[in-house]
Amino acid sequence: GVVNLTGSGFVVLGTRGKVQGIEISADRPAHVRPAQLIGWIGRLLARPAGTDAERAPMRELVTLTGNGTVLLDWE
Repeated sequence: GVVNLTGSGFVVLGTRGKVQGIEISADRPAHVRPAQLIGWIGRLLARPAGTDAERAPMRELVTLTGNGTVLLDWE
């Protein structure tokens, strides 16, 4: 599930590994495994990566585009 958090305050996360932040920009999207995706900061759009036959090997991934930082659980 995904939730939208706004405002100020604190969030506590339970992860299996270290939290890794990766910068995303309009010319540098990211393809990530949903199991590793914690969330993101900024204006990013997440959508399934494998939407056509050309991307069949990536159908298990999520593509993030826009400008911001994606947060991953790095096991």
